[in-house]
Amino acid sequence: MAKECVNCGKKLTLFEDTIKLVYEKAYFCEHCGKEATSLLYGVQTLVDREKLDEVERTFAKELSLSKLTNKAKNCIRNEFNSISEEFHTDSSAYMIRRFYGSFEESYEAVRNAGIAVSMEEKFSNPPIIETGDTKIVTFVFECYFIRSQGFASLTATLVHHKGISTVITVGSGGGAGLVNTSWGAEEDFVQEFWIKFKTTNPHFVLEDVSSFSLEKSEFETVIPEKKLGIFGGSFDPIHNGHVTLAVAAIEEAALDELLVMPAHVQPFKIGKEVADDHHRLEMCKLAFDNVEKAAVSDYEMSNTEVSYTYDTLTYMKSVYSDYKIHFITGTDSFLEIEYWKKGVELLRNFSFIVSVRPGYKESALEDKIRFYREKYNTDIIKLYHEMPDISSTKIKSRLDQNLSISHMVPESVERYIHEHKLY
Repeated sequence: MAKECVNCGKKLTLFEDTIKLVYEKAYFCEHCGKEATSLLYGVQTLVDREKLDEVERTFAKELSLSKLTNKAKNCIRNEFNSISEEFHTDSSAYMIRRFYGSFEESYEAVRNAGIAVSMEEKFSNPPIIETGDTKIVTFVFECYFIRSQGFASLTATLVHHKGISTVITVGSGGGAGLVNTSWGAEEDFVQEFWIKFKTTNPHFVLEDVSSFSLEKSEFETVIPEKKLGIFGGSFDPIHNGHVTLAVAAIEEAALDELLVMPAHVQPFKIGKEVADDHHRLEMCKLAFDNVEKAAVSDYEMSNTEVSYTYDTLTYMKSVYSDYKIHFITGTDSFLEIEYWKKGVELLRNFSFIVSVRPGYKESALEDKIRFYREKYNTDIIKLYHEMPDISSTKIKSRLDQNLSISHMVPESVERYIHEHKLY
């Protein structure tokens, strides 16, 4: 669909010089754009917060005298207001923002936002620097700004530490061009990056940061609570898929602790025959014996009632009051959480870590993640580690046929199953 000038209605071609309003996503032809640029110049180049009131008064006066159409004036007025609101946070050529998220998801979000607002990514695969629990990667993007007749650069540095991502964006170059002035190009480049970042990643809750340090102590002070993962299920029997999921959650979500919690009676498995509690509990202990940060809990097994996830997580929150609780689940369960007992309360009050299970379309998982985030503001971390195609049902089937399950369960669990003649 062809673009047109919001003022005169002229059809704009791909090769024609145009002026684009970053927030309003409106375009002006080169002729009409000169006045639009002039009206916005004051707020786009503002560097002193104390002069914002003066700039606003000048803008209001000049806009009232402008001969642009009312539609164009409204667009420019909205653009001015959006820029001034952003300035109250930080309208300079650099911004620092922090949010919770895995390194992989943060990496893709920064890279995709930068590519979307630039003409060229200078480093398509920038090196990742790792030091202890910290990962650092720097992207550089470039864009040509018509009004300044030159290029401006955007450097976006992602620092990830224990589940917290900090992104530092710096605009430079200024697109000085022939007239040796940026005309706000640096600031616009940074602002346009964050607009795209926020609109395409609404699940990230951004926190503005006024200063930044790579010292570990600086990071520790901004972590309000530690992270506890709860991994529940029948585990009948526990298998390599369960272990892989748990380890991926610990690593990608930067969990401080993980509790593996076999259920006494799962709501969806009432009436189905399962191995005795003490066998399933012991198999879990064997499977996670050498997994750092993981422990096995008999909390749900000690409860003679049906194990409802909301009740369990609520109790754990009272015990681990200094922790943020994350419930770990696979795709099949995650897609149906809304229909569980108190499912809506679960989604509103707790965080989730979810993996893509073999046999399920990743697009279905992405759609559900987006739906939960938008409807319930649910904090969700998606894991990227590839999961093995294993299920307890397949294991039992192979045991019935006297086939080996050595590739499906930990060696210690396999021995336990045979020694106790389970299944």
